[in-house]
Amino acid sequence: MNTVTQLHDSFTGTFSYLSEVVGADDPAAPTPTVAALLARPDLADILTRRCGATAAPATRRAAASMWSQYYCAVAGVPVVAAAMLAGRRLPVAPDACRIACDPTGQPCGFRIAADAVLAPAPDPLAVIDALICDHLMPVFDRLAVAGRMAPRLLWCNAASILVWAARVGASIRGDDALAAAARDRILARDDIAPGLANPLKGALILRPADEVADDESPFRRKICCLRYQLEGFADCGTLCPLPDRAAPAARPGCPPAEDQT
Repeated sequence: MNTVTQLHDSFTGTFSYLSEVVGADDPAAPTPTVAALLARPDLADILTRRCGATAAPATRRAAASMWSQYYCAVAGVPVVAAAMLAGRRLPVAPDACRIACDPTGQPCGFRIAADAVLAPAPDPLAVIDALICDHLMPVFDRLAVAGRMAPRLLWCNAASILVWAARVGASIRGDDALAAAARDRILARDDIAPGLANPLKGALILRPADEVADDESPFRRKICCLRYQLEGFADCGTLCPLPDRAAPAARPGCPPAEDQT
């Protein structure tokens, strides 16, 4: 049984869809590495393609922000799921990680060699640390420049998706303590590593308990993701920091807003 099949067997429950996201790379036509994707001279166009080259700068930033959310869902969720459910580390270094994009440039798949031997992941929290430090930090540095976005917007996008992924993975394992530990590790600690400030700290704000319905997220984003500037996207429900938009809504292409806790 190859590694990809083993991973697919571990993706159960809410994470079943990851069997369509994580796949074996084609050795005859290998998927470019993340490092190669970030080095493309047309990266800014890829990030903003959905809104068109003549769109206003604010709309282009919104499109780039939305692209980063798809990216986090494709590059981050499988890493968390593989660690929590299969006990394996997916490659996260930009020169080893391969993220496939569809013809529109939108991230759509995490590719690994069919015969890859993945390192064990006895501590899923350490895997989340590596994902943040070794992958998201260098990726976001480049995306912030190409998309003309504030890095804190990217980190807020990542926070909602990573906290959701950690909760779902821990729930499938039946480990509430792991869910709480992952949430605190992502959102509450000062440093992500010795001397390195945690860029995710405070990205989500805990809502007053008496304002949270049973099916809602207990969190609200600190910074708006700007999706309201794009046509065809629902608001992100109670996660939205804009009061007039904080109503339950579907979130196409990303984990449902009400589940991102």
